[in-house]
Amino acid sequence: PGPSLSTPHPPPRAPSMVSTEDPDTIEGSAWSREGAGAGGMAPPLPSGDAQHVGGRHMILRSEYIRLLEQALAGLGYPALASQLEAESGISMQPQVATDFRDAVLGGDWSSALALLPSLTASEGDASQARFLLTRQKYGECVARGDLAAALATLRCELAPLGVNRRVLHGLAGALVGARGGGGAPRAAPPRDALLAELQHLLPPSLLIPEGRLEELVEQALVAQAEACQYVNAPHPQQTLFADFQAGPEQLPTRCSQALDMHGDEVWALQFSHDGRFLASASKDGCALLWRVAPSGWVTYACHLTRSSSPVNTVAFSPDDAWVLTSGADGRVRLYTLPSGRLAHECSFAASAGGEFAVTAAAWFPDSTRLLAALLDKALYVVDVRGVTQRRLKQTQHVYDCAVSPDGGTLVSVGQDKRLRFHRLADGREASVGEAGAVTCLTPSSDGAFLLANLASAAIHLWPLGDMALPALPGDGEAPGEADPGGQAAGGQGSPDAPRPGDPLDHLAQAPLQEYRVGQAQHGRFVIRSAIGGYRNNFVASGGEEGAVHIWHRESGNLLEILKGHTGTVNAVAWNPVNHYLMASASDDKTIRIWVAPAARSGREDWP
Repeated sequence: PGPSLSTPHPPPRAPSMVSTEDPDTIEGSAWSREGAGAGGMAPPLPSGDAQHVGGRHMILRSEYIRLLEQALAGLGYPALASQLEAESGISMQPQVATDFRDAVLGGDWSSALALLPSLTASEGDASQARFLLTRQKYGECVARGDLAAALATLRCELAPLGVNRRVLHGLAGALVGARGGGGAPRAAPPRDALLAELQHLLPPSLLIPEGRLEELVEQALVAQAEACQYVNAPHPQQTLFADFQAGPEQLPTRCSQALDMHGDEVWALQFSHDGRFLASASKDGCALLWRVAPSGWVTYACHLTRSSSPVNTVAFSPDDAWVLTSGADGRVRLYTLPSGRLAHECSFAASAGGEFAVTAAAWFPDSTRLLAALLDKALYVVDVRGVTQRRLKQTQHVYDCAVSPDGGTLVSVGQDKRLRFHRLADGREASVGEAGAVTCLTPSSDGAFLLANLASAAIHLWPLGDMALPALPGDGEAPGEADPGGQAAGGQGSPDAPRPGDPLDHLAQAPLQEYRVGQAQHGRFVIRSAIGGYRNNFVASGGEEGAVHIWHRESGNLLEILKGHTGTVNAVAWNPVNHYLMASASDDKTIRIWVAPAARSGREDWP
């Protein structure tokens, strides 16, 4: 705990503002030690390239030494840091910054406030810093039960700062709660967190951010990893002694299994969101559920659908409580996990006026509703009990559909070669033209991207993301409530007022990237692609020639072509948890499981 507020440290002398105009004059500035070095003199200021270190002359020697001093002190070698300071004549930071840091971490709020004018010339930054310091002082008073000091701080120090009324009321609420005996008072944030917040407001050349050298090294390691197109792990093994390299061993390129329980062409497959299950759909009228071991080994679990009509879709709910199947018999069936037991069967005959094949189905993010597309030229919003909530008539047959990650916008493709967006909240529609007929859609696991497979053998990557109806100014505000500037809000938003930044007004007019599977024409075949790997860095797709292609998502570079199937590869799925695992489905009646050679490193349980 910091010193008592009743006996504060005497404020230090107020030094003049430290100049930060010319970083090249560091050795001669306020943070060079007087009398340092041999004979009480600082070493002479280097000139020319001697002012820099490194082959590219990008690093100022003085800044580098200051960071080394900070790093040594942070590693527990303060004597070495002091020795470097003495030898170089360069202090880690000016004394005013050191005094300010010590005052913040020691809870000496009056000294910290007195030093602020010497640290920044920006009145806006100084005002924000004064608020943060005073708020911390108030919070610590409340936390230790010194309610009289807290009330005095609130009235005499926080209120005169012109704090937003809502913020001030929120702070007062903590004091009221403590007075009313409503349990233990909430602890104030740690002082090192406050210091980190203050460092964003003050010149970094004066108050060096904590662990700055380590942060720069980590940034370099991250940049090296991100520059490598094969990175497929969240924390790749890296060393400081050599530049990072990774290759095809990071990608699922080795076929570990060929599953052959389907009796006809396999049309679709998908991994559950937790990576523990795989579902497959086939022309043979069956949908199968498979278990996926942590090792990547896949085993048969049970039959889901047994129908006389082909099954074209399998999809796990976002919470992995359900898996749905749909197909030519016009029904959507819901099965519970992990049992695979049939729970509900949705028939659309009454709403559609007859039996129509289900061409596509997708889940809403809440896992309580699903979207189904039928050949009656309509989209249906259905709950998990099979009750149709909405029927949205379309002007064409819908080939595939998806739901935006916020759950408010439907995306569909059909005969008119356009991506169509329909927002449920206000019924607004928008569309984007495509270069050809779109056969299917695949959203990324995080909803940020959408793959559109074209009949021309091209695959287009589109941005998706949230498309929620933007709030109007004043929405959700109580009448007369103060805005952040302290003025009264301008009343409630009108439903007819223009919506700022409507995502449907800013749809991308061209795809982010294009991937092409040779020059073949898919024609009527539906080829389902996948986005996967670490940070969804890769796109994978099958094709009519029986191979699986893997591209780097951002650059579009083709990385690998995997051969093994003897028929058209209709679908690819990438495990969302195990980035080293992928599956492909083919007309050759098999499902092939692909693993990355790097997955075997140090593990005997990998296939």
